[in-house]
Amino acid sequence: METIRNYFKASERFELQNIDSAINFANSEQGHINERLFVESVDVLRSFTPFFLTFNEMHLRQFAPNDGISSKIKMLVIAAQTAELNSRFAVLHIAVAVTEEVIMGSNKIKDHVQRVLIRIGGIRVNGESIQKKILAVICDGCPANEVAVQYAYHYAHIPVLTDYTHLDITLSTNYKCANKILRRVYRQTIYKKSSWQSEMDAADAAAALSPHWEYKERELRNLRLMLGKFFDLCPSDDLSLHNTNNDDLETFLRCLQSEIVSLAAGHVPELNNITRAPRFLLQFAGVFMKLLEMN
Repeated sequence: METIRNYFKASERFELQNIDSAINFANSEQGHINERLFVESVDVLRSFTPFFLTFNEMHLRQFAPNDGISSKIKMLVIAAQTAELNSRFAVLHIAVAVTEEVIMGSNKIKDHVQRVLIRIGGIRVNGESIQKKILAVICDGCPANEVAVQYAYHYAHIPVLTDYTHLDITLSTNYKCANKILRRVYRQTIYKKSSWQSEMDAADAAAALSPHWEYKERELRNLRLMLGKFFDLCPSDDLSLHNTNNDDLETFLRCLQSEIVSLAAGHVPELNNITRAPRFLLQFAGVFMKLLEMN
């Protein structure tokens, strides 16, 4: 951990006491890292208002073989963000896989998402599980996520939404159609507790008359479920859907990638061993995750 401590200390972006606290957290996960190659910090959700659960993979492909890091190391990051415009964001779980040993495929992704959902279900505030606060699971629509999506929807009974940015790209690229209906739903409507159902009725009617309605119908069905949960749980009289995306998660992934590139530029011995590198990178990611949580 001394290498990691020195790296973040030299960056001068984090307070030393926070670095030490983050390292203590990673050290507490040390045994689990050796056994299962993931770290998590789920208790932060105790103070969250209703939130979205998001997840995405990061592929460490930017490293050439002589950089000492296998190009086939992958990280799966699961996070949460609240629904309000001034939202809170927290990384909950980071898993590492080396594809020669463990393929980070559909079933593995589902296993990690399932674990986090079970952990969330076990957290109680005032006697109630906070799983009821999960408004929806948001992902990018990648086929590798489909098993996790099906688990969330059919077994955990949580609505599933496609990240709006990827949804827009999918409709324009795969279906060659403009995304006017979903753009209005996601970007141009402020939903009111008194009128959100009529807004969704109008969107459903428009989608039924448009090309590729079945694709839009699934999205609108899940969106209706999410809005119903929000207005049942929250005292707020209105909701904008600006946070129904993976933007904060994508930003975290870019920042983590950048930190790993900077770390590797320092010729870190731990990264020269394919057996040690995944565990070391997971420790590093765990410290970084905790530092951002405290910052």
